[in-house]
Amino acid sequence: MEYQINDIKLKHLELVRQEEVDFQTIMVEIFNYQNTWWDKKVAFRYKFKKMYQVINNFRSLDITVINATSDCGIRFPSNVDSLSFQCRLEIGNIPSKGGNPTEQIIDLIALSCFTTHHGVKFNSDSWLYARFREYVSSLPLLDMLGLHNTLKKQLDTSNESWNKEFKLVEIIDIDYVDAGGPAMLGGFSMLRTIKKMQKDHRVSYEEAFLLPYSLVQSGNLESARANWVQDRMTQIKERNMRSKQVKQK
Repeated sequence: MEYQINDIKLKHLELVRQEEVDFQTIMVEIFNYQNTWWDKKVAFRYKFKKMYQVINNFRSLDITVINATSDCGIRFPSNVDSLSFQCRLEIGNIPSKGGNPTEQIIDLIALSCFTTHHGVKFNSDSWLYARFREYVSSLPLLDMLGLHNTLKKQLDTSNESWNKEFKLVEIIDIDYVDAGGPAMLGGFSMLRTIKKMQKDHRVSYEEAFLLPYSLVQSGNLESARANWVQDRMTQIKERNMRSKQVKQK
């Protein structure tokens, strides 16, 4: 039996990334080594050498430059902004859930690809999602690291792009801040967003969460721009009024 790098699955990441590698555990859990009489007396040295080469080959790779391939075993979204609003919310909450790096990578891939892979509505509480998450964990580690890198880059780019757009029309009201507005009302921003989506697209509360992220953000950005324009108009009117008053004196 020849050991290969694709024998290492995503769920094995913690085993192969630790500073002091536990080769005994790796032999059993990754390469299914059976300590039979034949293995102990004849095959152990050969199998250990092959396993050692595979693990060292993996550890010598720069995994940060690996990208997704079309044959990685998962159909993944070409644009993460097409994911549902609920999906993007759950992806954003991954760090707050804790868990080791492997669990976070599995979560990001499973959440990002569930709808695209299965062609169903997003539902991370479903039995199908639980089965898909397990499937992701059992796919070759290199393929999944490449997919994770690609999805993470897309998500970071998306977040940076939207944040830049909203920053351009940000209105800082000192009086609102001093009055504790952000602390008291900031937690209701999600509710306001969902209510707006319900009204604009005539959907239920649950359906509003399943709208594409790009659609929800575009709606929020439209409102932010409208508020920014209204604020600018108010400032211009006040400035013109003061100018007129000065001229009349």
